[in-house]
Amino acid sequence: MSGYYISPQSVQDLVNRNDAVFTGTITAVGDPVDEKPYDWTAEEDARDQSRGIPLLRFRMTYYDIELGEVFLDDGNLHANPRLRLSGDHSPMRPQVGERFLFALGVNPDGKSYGATANWNLIHLDGGAIRNFDGRGPSYEGVTDETSLKSAVKKAMPDRVYLPVNQWPIQEKWRANENTSPETPQTPGAPDDGDGGPTGNTNN
Repeated sequence: MSGYYISPQSVQDLVNRNDAVFTGTITAVGDPVDEKPYDWTAEEDARDQSRGIPLLRFRMTYYDIELGEVFLDDGNLHANPRLRLSGDHSPMRPQVGERFLFALGVNPDGKSYGATANWNLIHLDGGAIRNFDGRGPSYEGVTDETSLKSAVKKAMPDRVYLPVNQWPIQEKWRANENTSPETPQTPGAPDDGDGGPTGNTNN
């Protein structure tokens, strides 16, 4: 969905859009699993089976995170520091040992977190900060880990949660705001094809 929503224009905007904001290190990558959508029922499985339709499942991969500094916690983070991304793990995904500032949305089960776009993960490797796709976020006054964390702390007292249905969309999609380039799926939606993290938390 990186190409659908306008990226956060400030650290305050980033904080407002997410349920948990923290630094952390990827410590393990799980085996891929095929999961049904969160709102999919046993009755719907039975219906599809009776019609000979393949069961609706999405391929997901979970990433364990060792928490560093926690700036925003929705109440589940310390018990469930896991990132859920669509598709199989690959060299284009977060790797064990990599550090990030994570700005994530909690998934409906409350047991993992999802990333909507590349700006949900900001590399912390000692250099200039950059989103997961390698592009700088261009937040005013933010150039490195120290200034990023300072800006996040400063934004916390003024945080007003902004649900995804209120995020601004890019101009090219405004002609029909009810149509997106790919209908949003459950958290950890099918890969958007750009090699970056995908896992919107709309449903």
